[in-house]
Amino acid sequence: MLNKAREEVQFSRLLLMRARCINGCSQQRCVSWCRSLIRTIVKNKQKFLELVAYGSAEAHTCSEKACQLAMALEHEILKDLERGYIPLFIHATSGTTSVCSFDDLVEVTAVGKSLYSLWTHVDAAYAGSALICPELRHLMKGINNADSINMNMHKLLLISTPCAVLWTKDQAAIRETYEIEPVYLRKTSQEATDFRNWGISLSRRSKCLKMWFLFRLYGLSNMQEFIRRLVRFAMRFREHLSRDPRINVVGDTFLSLVCFRLKDSDEEKANQMTSDLCKFVNRSHKLLLTHAKPKNVDIIRICFSQERSSEEDVDESWRILKTLIDEFFLIGCTAVSPNYNHFDVDGRIRASPCPTVDATAASCISSLSPAGSLSSCLSPSTSPRTAESKKSAGYNNNNNKK
Repeated sequence: MLNKAREEVQFSRLLLMRARCINGCSQQRCVSWCRSLIRTIVKNKQKFLELVAYGSAEAHTCSEKACQLAMALEHEILKDLERGYIPLFIHATSGTTSVCSFDDLVEVTAVGKSLYSLWTHVDAAYAGSALICPELRHLMKGINNADSINMNMHKLLLISTPCAVLWTKDQAAIRETYEIEPVYLRKTSQEATDFRNWGISLSRRSKCLKMWFLFRLYGLSNMQEFIRRLVRFAMRFREHLSRDPRINVVGDTFLSLVCFRLKDSDEEKANQMTSDLCKFVNRSHKLLLTHAKPKNVDIIRICFSQERSSEEDVDESWRILKTLIDEFFLIGCTAVSPNYNHFDVDGRIRASPCPTVDATAASCISSLSPAGSLSSCLSPSTSPRTAESKKSAGYNNNNNKK
């Protein structure tokens, strides 16, 4: 089933598990779904307060959990049973947003299935697309034991608009949760698939056509190569980061995400410096980084997902970042950015830049560096990004489209 976003999928699965659990406790099945829901809520209102869902806490590195995860999960379930709560479902994650960490799905699904018959859902919004590459499937070993899985095609697989995919083993459970049959919606054939009974929304946008075009235009081998290329970019950038003694690379790099932070003997100071560096870089408008704080550890995220990116872009991004880090330490490690107007660079640029990077801020000489010190790597005439951007966008030297 296709949805707009991961949040819609997660909320739908939570409602499904709640209805499934309450119906199992009440042993009531009414003809009218609405009347059944009202009676169930009134009769079992206390049970709604006793339902418990389980998910793992995200670590600041990508390698963790293993057998300890299953033991911790089972321990929490037993504690809740002793308190009189009702285990609802288990939420596991493959490729978390902050650091791309992976739950041990073999252990998690084993606890849910063999001991307590809990529905296990896997959120693979970011990493799910990587399953098309055989060499990356070990990251999600055990995912075949899950009851439902969601993944976002727009995060790692060449679809630019929101497209969240849901897969489940038990379609009947979904239909029973959401199915309503007013007279004006009754269908003539009971065998027809009616996706309004698969989620919250009655009206649905068509998401399948964009996926169909992607599959037809690229094919499996080209989609695999795209993901492998992004992984190579991330590994290349990680190598650049690891050579800088001021930087601590966080966790392992499995897909296209690289995380790092600044080093300092004082953990609190390192957190503040890392957070300020992210603000400093973003205010320069030369690179765009994202900040995350898993387990109260400040980190900076760099994710590669652009189809037309090249190794030259990766190298130039590192040169820009290194220069900005130099400037950051030069001014005393504060988030204060250089005080200049980026839109004064080119009078033609107001909101949407021209289809060239000749005069954008990313190609300008740093305001805190001596004039010409960055010309070798940021000059419009020699910048690999500039040449590559022009070539890939189909523009000639006169900025006229071919």
